[in-house]
Amino acid sequence: MLEVWLALIDGEGGLIEMGKEKYEIVEEVQKQLEELLADEELRAIVEYRESALRDENSKLYNAEQKGKKERTKATGKKSGLKQGKKQLEETTIEIAKKLKQENMSIEKIAEITGVEKEKIEKL
Repeated sequence: MLEVWLALIDGEGGLIEMGKEKYEIVEEVQKQLEELLADEELRAIVEYRESALRDENSKLYNAEQKGKKERTKATGKKSGLKQGKKQLEETTIEIAKKLKQENMSIEKIAEITGVEKEKIEKL
C-alpha cells in the first residue's frame, strides 16, 4: 500500500492504476488531489506558502552561519587577547630584568613596570 501512496505523490501512473484496482480509497484520493491541483487560487496559496517557508529556512540558515562566524571571531578575539596579555607580561618581565641588571632599585622597577617586588628579586 505504501508504494501506491508514494506513486500517487510522485505521479507514477502504473502503480496508481494498480492501487485503484486493489484499494478503493486510492481512486478517491487521486480525484481529490486532481481537484485540488486544478484550483488555481488554492495552488497559488500553496506556492506562496512554500515560497515563504523556503525564505524562512534561508533566513534561519543565514542567521545560523552568521552566528557561527561571530562565535569564531569572538573565540579568536579571546585567544588574541590572551596571547597579547601574555606577550605584554613577558616583555614587562624582560624590561624589569634589564633594569635590575642596570642596578636600579627593586622598588623603582616595581613602580615603573608594575611587576611585584618578589618577582623582581627572583630575576
